[in-house]
Amino acid sequence: MKTKRIWIAAILAVLSFSLQAQEIKYDLEKVVMTENPAGLGFGFWCNNKFSNKMMLDFGRRPYERYGFFSWKAVETSPGVYDTANIIEGIRQVHALGSTCIIALNNISGPWFLPSFKSQIPAFYPQDINNRKTREAGKKYIYYVVQELLKQTGELRVCFDYEMMWHCRPDTPQKQEMLSKWYVDAAASARKAANDLGMADALKIVPIVNGSIEDATVTKLLNSGQQNHKPARWLLNMVEVSDYLAIDSYDFDINNPTNPEKTLTTLGFWIKHYSMGKPVHITEFGYSTGNTHFPNYRTTYHATGTEEQQRDFYEALLPMLVRENVPGGKLNGQVRSFCFWMYSDSNAKQSNIEREHYFGIIRMDGSRKPSFDILKAAIDRIESDPATAPSLEKERVKMDPAALKKGIASRYVSGTAYDCFVLTTEKKTPKAALEITLGNKGTVLVHAADKWYQSLDAKVSHTFQIALDGTPVTIYLTGGNFPTDQTLQNITLKSRNP
Repeated sequence: MKTKRIWIAAILAVLSFSLQAQEIKYDLEKVVMTENPAGLGFGFWCNNKFSNKMMLDFGRRPYERYGFFSWKAVETSPGVYDTANIIEGIRQVHALGSTCIIALNNISGPWFLPSFKSQIPAFYPQDINNRKTREAGKKYIYYVVQELLKQTGELRVCFDYEMMWHCRPDTPQKQEMLSKWYVDAAASARKAANDLGMADALKIVPIVNGSIEDATVTKLLNSGQQNHKPARWLLNMVEVSDYLAIDSYDFDINNPTNPEKTLTTLGFWIKHYSMGKPVHITEFGYSTGNTHFPNYRTTYHATGTEEQQRDFYEALLPMLVRENVPGGKLNGQVRSFCFWMYSDSNAKQSNIEREHYFGIIRMDGSRKPSFDILKAAIDRIESDPATAPSLEKERVKMDPAALKKGIASRYVSGTAYDCFVLTTEKKTPKAALEITLGNKGTVLVHAADKWYQSLDAKVSHTFQIALDGTPVTIYLTGGNFPTDQTLQNITLKSRNP
């Protein structure tokens, strides 16, 4: 009798395990996505601190802004460059599936604006026109660009960040200094990429910023808003670049939920200074500082209450789509729009407490009213073929036998990549998705309207997901773009019979 009970228990254990680990049949397709030349993609400034959480909330982003890196912080002693933090940050953004846009701050300092500290290392003469300093600057640009390209594979770099603010070139001498340096820096960067055989992997971007009605900006451009004559010193910089970038916080202080003035400002820069090139909106933010400081007023950036931030964004995104067409205010040239910031933060963002509240997430992690509005609008815009940042180029159904041989996959950028779409009729709240790669790599998964990430570079990845009848999408990413990978196996098991 005892032996019989043991056999029954063993059989029941096997049956239970079989039911718990029931394999699920699926169909698999490989999809090749390519960049949409008319697309509009959205990103955030997360500075790596919030990147993982942002991706889980908003999904794989086509773009992300990251980092202000000064020359003096990178060149720690003459000819010695510390690029480890920059490389680590870019690789993390790449692993999350996004194209990264960084800023190298090179020459801004007190000679431009007395209140600003020098970006030039202290062991060089503090004058970019000095021969020794200039040669050192070009050498620094050459080295850093080469190192970043070798370690990350792709580089979109803004030189001297917000030049209107950090350099304040309000005299002909300052304008000539900034313009000539930028052209020299761009030439050094191009040579660095060319010498590696990676010319196409480098994109150079100048950032303009400021309200077009501001007297200081008008002085910088040597011409007023009406019948504007573009400033030659700035056009010289755009000519040697691949994109124009705009950081704008401009808004109508008398009508803080109306984005019309914001669009007018963006349109001014595009019309007069893009030279027909594609445009990144590298920063736009709306502070909810008035929720905490009711009497706070500024013309420096958009600000209001949390409810006004929600209403502003609800109005802004449809207007972006409507105006980003040929002949519209944005003339169909804007390829990306990055929000400052994803989350409120007091970490080095500003010494002024009232400026800590640009996020759509509060410091305690709770969501502001604008969160759901923004997410729904971004999902809608990025899923519409007319405005999506990426378009489907090819879709191929994969024979199960192909997995045994391995299926090649390439992840080129946030807008050009391969992905795998898995479909099954099975519905269950608990399923184990096991993915095996040919080489160590990182994996992102979208299932049942939820995002998952496995960012440790390894061969085998397991995700506990839900199946609701909608397709499961798998992205094979990596820190270096393009990432060439092989999908070796996918196993899908249910723990619920």
